[in-house]
Amino acid sequence: MRILYRFIVGFTLFIAGPALAQDTLSAFKGSTLVGQYMAEFQTEYVATGNSDNGDIIAIEGTLESRILRKPAEKTGLEVYRSYQHELRAAGFEIIAAREKGKNQVTRTVRDLSKPDKNAFRYRQYTLNNQPVPNTNQGAVGTFTDYYLAAKKQDGDAQTYLVVMIGRTKDLYIIDTLHLAAMESGTVTLDLDALRAAIAAEGKATVYDIYFDTGSAVLKPESQSALSVIASYLKEELGQNFYIVGHTDDTGGYDYNMTLSRNRAAAVVQSLINTHGIAQRRLNPVGVGPLSPLASNSNEASRSKNRRVEIVLRLK
Repeated sequence: MRILYRFIVGFTLFIAGPALAQDTLSAFKGSTLVGQYMAEFQTEYVATGNSDNGDIIAIEGTLESRILRKPAEKTGLEVYRSYQHELRAAGFEIIAAREKGKNQVTRTVRDLSKPDKNAFRYRQYTLNNQPVPNTNQGAVGTFTDYYLAAKKQDGDAQTYLVVMIGRTKDLYIIDTLHLAAMESGTVTLDLDALRAAIAAEGKATVYDIYFDTGSAVLKPESQSALSVIASYLKEELGQNFYIVGHTDDTGGYDYNMTLSRNRAAAVVQSLINTHGIAQRRLNPVGVGPLSPLASNSNEASRSKNRRVEIVLRLK
């Protein structure tokens, strides 16, 4: 079941500026929509802090991104100040406010735009169901004068808003991210399929083992897949296996190698403690991003690389 958190806030209309209505940050008055992009589940990398050495955090959830063109007579500073005002008025916490002359804003956004992070150039924006040139988001991602990020907690719901105001073409981008759990149950591990995969290829790929971002703690919804794996292992008492953890290529190499190894170990520990599988039969291994099944250039592809594999071991 997909868990999708949303919120409703009141708004204060800034005469020449934006407003918050429902769960969307409105366009600055007089702006025109250039393109929009939607993803049901994607990672967004967000800068925090007002100094250039602030942390970058990774948020997963539903993403709505819009490219807009401000009125030519309005400055980027006016747009920036308007959004600061409206976000605070709506109860958001400003977690990053960076501006030209005080910060290396362009450098920050260029880093966030890279293929291993938000990959702006790979997002297929559309307008009236027609693709728009990626030079639009490229313009904002290449030369940026202002960067603003904010978050709001409303019960269990959490929403992040990011505004990036470009230096050229009067363009700016608004990203709205609602924290959400990835839809589970879309691929269900089946005992027959597990048997067939290992018989044919010596391994089986499992996607419905779940962890929070950056965590090696198994989520409760993983137990169904673990029960199927345990049933297979109990059928094949004479066989031993590697439990192999895989990650995508976002984040550092050492970090991903450790994370994948810890996740594999968590799977093994659950099979031992909960399902009574002998420890000597299972060997946890982490290979991080070293064996991708797809490109890491976009979230849909990266999700295929985050997985656990059950690999037959000859000895």
